[in-house]
Amino acid sequence: MRLLALALLATTFAAAPALAQDAGGADGGPSPTRTDQDNRYLEIPGEMTPDARATIPATPLLAVAPNYSPMPQYAQVPTSGAPPVGSRILDRQDEIFLHEIAAAGMTEVEFGQLAQQRAGNPSVRDFGRQMVEDHGKANARLNAMVQTSEIKLPTAMNPTYKKGFDDLTRLQGAAFDRAYIKGQIDDHTRVAQMLEHQIAHGKDPQLKAFAAETLPTVRHHLEIAHTLQTRVQTSQR
Repeated sequence: MRLLALALLATTFAAAPALAQDAGGADGGPSPTRTDQDNRYLEIPGEMTPDARATIPATPLLAVAPNYSPMPQYAQVPTSGAPPVGSRILDRQDEIFLHEIAAAGMTEVEFGQLAQQRAGNPSVRDFGRQMVEDHGKANARLNAMVQTSEIKLPTAMNPTYKKGFDDLTRLQGAAFDRAYIKGQIDDHTRVAQMLEHQIAHGKDPQLKAFAAETLPTVRHHLEIAHTLQTRVQTSQR
């Protein structure tokens, strides 16, 4: 037994140099430590050894590309120096507002002209003149916004406005005053609501600016109309 143990010890010591050489570097030097391996990956910024790169699974480019959607064209237009409305894509609600506010403004001018001819109360005639001036300016601004675009603003009253206009042409004096002012209160209340909605929910910067600048004028018209209504209701002429 003692002879067998001595033989095993001799075999182990004989194999030790070969094991140490296999565990060393490619040039037979000492085996690199973990810190040495980590430093090798940092020798060239952004690059790794082939062995390290092989440990990272390949990932398709499209799988890591961010998802995005193009911004609507109207959202790309700055508020200052913006191109005319219609030279870009309009939100559907903005388009409806544009046509509705243009139709209302055009109608106010025609009703105002009629009031100057048929009103019995001088204050009502003056109010009609103010409607022609103020809404005429607003209409000119809207037309300037779309003059280089393909958008066509209304050129005639819609059936509802036309019926009210035709009814007024049959009246004169105090009867005209009462009907006209009542209609003005209804119309300006509706227009003020349209402008408020556009300010809060509109997308196009030019139309939002138009609504914000026009709303105070429309509210002022509404105040005058309420004052005139009290006067004309007591008039018997």
